[in-house]
Amino acid sequence: SKGESITSFEVLRNLSKNLRTNDVKYFQANWQLHPDWVTSVGYTKTVLENSETLFDPINQEEERFFSGIEYRNVRGTELGLTIQETNTQYRDRNNQNSPIGLLLFGDETKSRELILKAAWQPTNKLRLDTRLKHTQVKYNNQDFISGVPERNFDGIGKRLTIDYIPTVKTAFNFTMFDEIYPIQDLSATYLRVKSVVVSPAWAATEKLKVTASLSYRTRDLLGDSGVFIRSSDEFDTAKSIRLSLNYSPTVKSNLSLTYTGERRSSDNVAQDFDFNILNLSARYDF
Repeated sequence: SKGESITSFEVLRNLSKNLRTNDVKYFQANWQLHPDWVTSVGYTKTVLENSETLFDPINQEEERFFSGIEYRNVRGTELGLTIQETNTQYRDRNNQNSPIGLLLFGDETKSRELILKAAWQPTNKLRLDTRLKHTQVKYNNQDFISGVPERNFDGIGKRLTIDYIPTVKTAFNFTMFDEIYPIQDLSATYLRVKSVVVSPAWAATEKLKVTASLSYRTRDLLGDSGVFIRSSDEFDTAKSIRLSLNYSPTVKSNLSLTYTGERRSSDNVAQDFDFNILNLSARYDF
């Protein structure tokens, strides 16, 4: 798969019309070794490139290997364990345009994730999904980097999802999570995100469906890059709403109109922002 899109301000924190290209190659094989047990192995290679020279230091090539085993029964109960190994390289940091990125974070990171999933369906209308994920990230390839071990980190993320379908035409989804993600910031090396999301859906007719999503999210920049001493951790909150109207005139076609709005407040006033997005898309399957 390959896609190109304008990079959002939320990702770059920069007012630049930067185009980001994602080129993804992936492979996965599954083997049902028993009626209730499935094993899987897979490989994904992702190449991410930015059109603006300013963002060459975050161009990256990522390789991910994973293997897992999962138990499923006819009553909807699931248990799964997955191990992922990811190697990320920032090749453009070796040129003269990005000496800071190379000095601060090196040109390679390695991460390992251990993911435990469980699901339970007590009734036909109710389903519960949980996930625990242990993440380790290490910075490699530079003597200066290896001399600052506090940049490496490990932590546990948690996620709970509840799906409830009271009627044929209505459905509700409730998700809450507390997870960590690696980040390369001058004063932090990982991001802790907590969020609560409520998403109702209503099938007005066979062809028309209305969905909505309300969310409240907090982001906390943690860890230590070993470069700058912070007086306090940077913390921000975001409130967002998403409304979508989906119309399927035929079995193979779909029209979608979506509005998304968000308001973010941060300890760093320069990172406060509001955004509004209106998106119209059309799809035809053949």
